[in-house]
Amino acid sequence: MRRALAWVYRNAKEFGGDASRLYVSGHSSGAHLAGVALVTDWRKEFDLPADTVKGGLLCSGIHDLKPVRLSARSSYVKFTDEMEHALSTQRPSTGSTAR
Repeated sequence: MRRALAWVYRNAKEFGGDASRLYVSGHSSGAHLAGVALVTDWRKEFDLPADTVKGGLLCSGIHDLKPVRLSARSSYVKFTDEMEHALSTQRPSTGSTAR
């Protein structure tokens, strides 16, 4: 999703878009993904302006992945400590390398 947003930012003019007006929204898993976009270090990760994404609306998402690691889902969701921290949007990490 972050690579897609970077592409949209870089190519917006080609399809009549405005790169200065990128917003994200999502529900449930989509809210989690939109939250990750909101806490992305765009300058470091994609060489884009820090405010590439101007804002977002997140509805009913999981924004702390610690409970996922403690639940039955841990049998198939294999998060490392680093992944959990990088992808838990309520605790944004600086310099995340997760994609």
